[in-house]
Amino acid sequence: MIIREIGRAEPVQVFGIYWIENERFYWVIPYDGYGGLMALNDREVNVVDSSLSRDLILCKDGGGRGHDSALGSGRFD
Repeated sequence: MIIREIGRAEPVQVFGIYWIENERFYWVIPYDGYGGLMALNDREVNVVDSSLSRDLILCKDGGGRGHDSALGSGRFD
């Protein structure tokens, strides 16, 4: 999946998606040289390519708190 943060020119690859209640967040590396992952709210981005990797790991929150996740196996090249 590829998204573009509103206000930025370059799109970025999504490495994970998670939901807290009814809000969706994307884990991305926002630019080259950034020292980790950043979480972006669904309202802060435009989806460029919505296709998902076949290598997703889906995690369901067993506690019923609405914290579900989808983790990709994207490469950090």
